[in-house]
Amino acid sequence: MYNPKITQEEFINQVTESNPDLIAFSATTNSFPLVAQMAAWINKTGSNIPVIVGGTHAILNPNEAMSTVGIDFVCLGDGEDLMVELCRALENGDSVSGIQGLGRHNKENIVLNKPGRRVSELDDLPFPDRHIFDYKHLYNERDGAAMMMASRGCPYQCTYCCNKALRKATGNIRPLIRFHSVDYVIGEARKIMADFDFIKEFHFDDDILFLRRDWAEEFARRFPKEVGLPFVCNLRPTLVKPALAALLKQAGCIEVRIGLESGNDHIRNQVLQRKMTRQHIIDAVRICHDYKIKVMTFNMIGLPFETPRTIIDTIELNALARPD
Repeated sequence: MYNPKITQEEFINQVTESNPDLIAFSATTNSFPLVAQMAAWINKTGSNIPVIVGGTHAILNPNEAMSTVGIDFVCLGDGEDLMVELCRALENGDSVSGIQGLGRHNKENIVLNKPGRRVSELDDLPFPDRHIFDYKHLYNERDGAAMMMASRGCPYQCTYCCNKALRKATGNIRPLIRFHSVDYVIGEARKIMADFDFIKEFHFDDDILFLRRDWAEEFARRFPKEVGLPFVCNLRPTLVKPALAALLKQAGCIEVRIGLESGNDHIRNQVLQRKMTRQHIIDAVRICHDYKIKVMTFNMIGLPFETPRTIIDTIELNALARPD
């Protein structure tokens, strides 16, 4: 359930109508205030429905999440196995104290159990059940774009990103990057198309979709034939070479999104640890355009050590790179 404009009355009515045994939220830091508000609304009703929060914010700041009124549990890593264990324990009236990766209250104390089991084989998971959402009214889906993820994780060390901290919080378990098989991704995409005929393209929210060359080559051969819809994905500028752009084009990519972040070399490379030159970014956009692939850049303004001059640097680099 994600509607930042929902009223307390509307939210409580939805909870009452669905009569759940457990309420689960996933939260980034940006969305956590909304989660905290909804948890407080539930608490005000006197309901005894337990509430669990997972996602990036809960993993990286579990004590804040557990200190929030109305939140009973936090998930400290992959949630698939943990949720099954928690639901079984609650259903059977069993103790939850031994569930790995669970944050919980113990009288007046917050207890964070040791990190939970990591899903090593993503293909072992069933396809996500999109029918539990008001799917056609989700942010991207209302415009005909289905969100998907083919992988989890990123190998880079950018200081502003959560990936490095997530690896540390969950025990730096290898492999750091996990991919679904191309078979799985195609199967999931085809199911989305069969279930929701208004979907006209896919948006892959992976940090870097074409990170593994062997995976990318198989995907490029099979996705246009077996799925046949265009897609958008994220990419790192330093990885963009003509051969990779050709694979993206062959696969049906219509737009890539890259992190320019700052046009100032010191901020980009020393503060953000992006480890890329201005020319890397300019070349990445040019190469994508050579293959008729649109480019969107991510940019940040107001970073530490930012000045009016460094903001202009970012504007100027975008002007030189000429993204769409």
